[in-house]
Amino acid sequence: MNAAGVASQTTFNNALIGLCFIEWLEHSLCPTLKPVHVVVMDNLKVHNVVGVNEAIEPMLLYLPPYS
Repeated sequence: MNAAGVASQTTFNNALIGLCFIEWLEHSLCPTLKPVHVVVMDNLKVHNVVGVNEAIEPMLLYLPPYS
């Protein structure tokens, strides 16, 4: 959530897989991000697939395990 509200959201009918997550990042979230934004994610497996870091780096910050 940013100062103006939610940047991007969606729902999925099935379990989330890495490819769906990356597609959402590239087409929904990333276009709304500005250089001052930070994306914070937990360590869910789909958050760690190849392509996530490249899509939103350097704005990405992972929470530490057990947070």
